Amino acid sequence: MRKRTVTTIIMWIAVIAVFSLFMKPTSNVSCAAGDGQLLMTSRSGYELTVVYDTITSVEYFEEMDYGTAVDGTDDKYEKSGLWESDELGQYLICTNSKVEPCIVIHTDEQVMVINYESEKTTSALYEAILEQTE
Repeated sequence: MRKRTVTTIIMWIAVIAVFSLFMKPTSNVSCAAGDGQLLMTSRSGYELTVVYDTITSVEYFEEMDYGTAVDGTDDKYEKSGLWESDELGQYLICTNSKVEPCIVIHTDEQVMVINYESEKTTSALYEAILEQTE
């Protein structure tokens, strides 16, 4: 009977290990503030760098019609890469697909759309970007 218990425990450890590999929590978008810039990295590895000194305007949107991907990712986890919409034209995006609000950043040369973990953290990120551009 003891051997059967050990076998059962080993089996459950194996099942838990397999589930942990598939259900491993991974951030859909990460954010790292550096000296004069913000680095956004998507789940797939796409990186978008926002240089504070180049920002001409910043807007916060509760919801956005993102348009379509030209060269990028559009799945249940992220929207990233080069996109195009009627409102923004061609722009760069690095967002968590599960978060509605986003930040639209305009520079002299491009438009970027980002968001972060949740509505609350996206709003806080927007406020932090505004502080950096003042």
